Amino acid sequence: MVSGLWETEIKKLSAIISTWKEILPPKGFEVRFSGINNSFEMSFAAYIKREGQRTTHSATSISFSINNPADICGMTVVDGIYIKPVECGFFQGFPKFSASGYETVVITKQKLPIFVPATREEFLNAMIAKAQKDYPQSEKFTESKASKEIEEMERVYRQLLEVDKTAAEEVKKGIDEIKKELKGMVTKDEDYYPDLLKKELDKMPENERKLPAFFSLSAIDERVSVSGLVKVGHNKGADTLVKVNPALDKILSQAKYTRFLTIHMQQEQGENGFHLADSKIRELMKNELIWKRIYESIK
Repeated sequence: MVSGLWETEIKKLSAIISTWKEILPPKGFEVRFSGINNSFEMSFAAYIKREGQRTTHSATSISFSINNPADICGMTVVDGIYIKPVECGFFQGFPKFSASGYETVVITKQKLPIFVPATREEFLNAMIAKAQKDYPQSEKFTESKASKEIEEMERVYRQLLEVDKTAAEEVKKGIDEIKKELKGMVTKDEDYYPDLLKKELDKMPENERKLPAFFSLSAIDERVSVSGLVKVGHNKGADTLVKVNPALDKILSQAKYTRFLTIHMQQEQGENGFHLADSKIRELMKNELIWKRIYESIK
């Protein structure tokens, strides 16, 4: 079942795949299409026996995403900025990229670069925006908040002292320990994460701000930077940071039809009965005519 604004486009792509005679029933497995919005999945559900009953279970699938270049990248480093995917070969003549531990095939007629470098300034501004959202000033644990918590505990202690001095003394010992802990929990201005990122940006020379950004966790561990940016010129072993090409993003965001298709194949080890479905989906991946027709359907 498919639904959403892209239902017509999804059904068009599904119809092309469904013309392949090797998946017409009866075949020992079911072909299922499901999706919502601009993504859908085709799965081959093998017939298997469980507790003496015949059932179906999907182990192998191909997922598709329409007009969504970010699908190539997997996880973001920070909103809108990614580690540059590595072009790792071709599938039926279409480029294949590797990122975040999985591979993605791209089918498009667009000639624009998919990604452009993210600058050092862009990366830091994105990091600052995220940090301010994750660590708002209102939730900052200040000395004032610590004092209020201590005052409340001491108020309870004084009330208890009037009715049970022995119990009150035990509570006081606990309060003394908590006081030490609360003082250690206070966020000092110089340790407030969003401000540390702002200081890093403020100290960055103007001539470095528009340079491409390179990221490494070791830069944080070695206190080179708070954000993970490496020093200019020390890019060896660091990850190149990119963003989706704004020109391409504008074209795709305005499109009402498929202009950019990304594809992932997922294959899991299954029980007896999965082998037929797995072999058929591999045959489909090798079917040059099907993928040529999909390419031709893209504007």
